[in-house]
This record gives sequence, structure tokens and C-alpha cells, in this order.
Amino acid sequence: MNDFYYYLYIFLESFIFNAIPVLGPSITILALPALIKIGISIWHILLTSFILSLGTVTGKYIIYYIGVLLSKPLSKNKNVIFIEKISKKKSFPFIFIIISSIPLLPLDDLIIMSLGASKVSVYFIFLIIFISRFIRSSVELFIGVKALEKVTSFIGIDMFLLSIYSSIASIIFSILFFKIDWGKYFNKYVKND
Repeated sequence: MNDFYYYLYIFLESFIFNAIPVLGPSITILALPALIKIGISIWHILLTSFILSLGTVTGKYIIYYIGVLLSKPLSKNKNVIFIEKISKKKSFPFIFIIISSIPLLPLDDLIIMSLGASKVSVYFIFLIIFISRFIRSSVELFIGVKALEKVTSFIGIDMFLLSIYSSIASIIFSILFFKIDWGKYFNKYVKND
């Protein structure tokens, strides 16, 4: 198969699964079989990360606008109010890149939906999303190519099941996200800008 179709698959799966808030499986895990078919090299890993980032940004627009549509019911949520407040801080882009780069956690989806509910400007956020997804995908693919086969064979779970387990963990974490007062913990450990 032509590499173009593998890259198109990578873009489409990234777009589709990033348009589903919190519930999507790990797009990096789903991209690994296509990357292996294309051929493993630093260039292909970086190009795959770039394409995953483009798909992610376009998919996250949908999550942002879900937040906009849900702004009325979410506007009183203490975590949405907290995220709106910290989004105005100078350190927010750096914090968001770090948080969005954490593998297997849907923190970026939850923050993006909260930013949509708060109607925070979208353009700068999506540049940050692109950068964080590129970093995250590059790291996950480099590690994944070298270690995932060994890890999955060691624990006896194939890549598909691992993506299902990460999706379940994402759902549980998203429930906890809206139940825990993150502002209380954040203010306790991080001083204001």
C-alpha cells in the first residue's frame, strides 16, 4: 500500500478519536501498526507525529465547541471557573503543554472543553495543542517502537486491548476531574503569577 494511504489513515484516526471527548483510545497506539508498515525511521516517526498533531488540532475544535454549547450548564462548575482563571496567567501555555503531553490521560480534552465553556480565545490554545501533541506523539512513538512490543508481550496484552484499557482509564479520570476541586490543590502547591 502507498505510504500516502497510511498517513491518511493516521490523520483520520487522529481527527476522529480526538473529536470524541475523553473516550477515544490512544491514537499513538493505533498509529503504531501503520508506522511499522511505512517503515521505522526517525523521519517517519517525526512525520507521523506531525500528522497526528494536525488531526488532533482539527478534532479538538469539536471538543472546544462542545464546551461552547455546554457553557451554560458548565459555567457554574468550580473546575471550569478555575481553568478560566488560570488560562489568564502567563504560565498557562507552559502548564498546558506539560499537562497535554502526559500520555494516556485526557487532561487536554477536559481543559479544552472547559476553555470552550468559558469562551476563551481558541487560536493560541490550538497552537499549544499542536506543540504538545507533537511532543507527546514523538515521545510515545519513540518509546512505543522500541518498547511496546516487549511490554505488551510481557504483560500479555496486545495493543488493541491496551488502547481499550487506556480508554476506560480516561473515562474514570474524566469523572474524577469534575468531582475533585483541582483549584484547591493547585493553589496550595503553586504560587500565583
